[in-house]
Amino acid sequence: MEKSVHTLLLLGLPASGKSELRRYLAHLDPETRRRDLRIGHPALLDELPYVRLMRGVDRALRAEGRDGIFLLSDDGSWIDRRDWGTLIHLLNEDHADMMDHYLVTTLHAGAWVLDRLEAAAQKTGIPPRLNSLPKPEWRKVADALEADATDLLWARNELATVEEDGRTVVIEFARGGPPGATLPPPNGYRYSLAQLSPEILARAIILYVGVSPDESYDQPLVRVEAHGRAWDLPIACFDNRADQTRFLRADPATWPPEAAASLHQTLCAAMQSIG
Repeated sequence: MEKSVHTLLLLGLPASGKSELRRYLAHLDPETRRRDLRIGHPALLDELPYVRLMRGVDRALRAEGRDGIFLLSDDGSWIDRRDWGTLIHLLNEDHADMMDHYLVTTLHAGAWVLDRLEAAAQKTGIPPRLNSLPKPEWRKVADALEADATDLLWARNELATVEEDGRTVVIEFARGGPPGATLPPPNGYRYSLAQLSPEILARAIILYVGVSPDESYDQPLVRVEAHGRAWDLPIACFDNRADQTRFLRADPATWPPEAAASLHQTLCAAMQSIG
């Protein structure tokens, strides 16, 4: 039996269909998924919970009469665009702990999250922000995050218990902009891919969702220059211009068989294109 893909980078523009496609992979029969797509049990690492926690930090700070430190508004853009890298460093840490089967134990999940956000941001060159808060306000922010941080901690520890055999690590994040947009670092995929750890890059392939003609790749590899060397990552492109994934938002019991079969065929062709 052909070995499953070790690490799948599920990438694409925001709202391109990545999450719906990931949902399809999770509900697919395990044998079919492994045989047709070479994907084992999906173990998901996603940046979105961290974005939500960052918004929670800003809401808590504004409730104390302070400005937010991450986003210009609750649904706005970054105050410091280097936080695109902050998210990647958080995923790197999650990946390392998953590989090591490391379980985090803490009585204060909110404080654990604040410490991680600050440490990851400093790896991008961002000066201290959370640690510059007066201690009473820092504690109020940590308390405000406690429930969501506990959910994150529980999910993260659960992933650390999954055995490597038969598993595919799925790392999902979104970058990009409108067609023709210039995306200098730290925007765009070139910057974020280069922030991934060597351990991720060494065994990863890319599944890029939602391509358009000006975004499609002519080559079967994406070169990432990071950590003093070049990494050539195989890439499969899932063309979702016709929105083949919208139906996946509904209950799986209601998925139209014809739509599911068409999506599966397109996905198989994409994954088989990388050999």
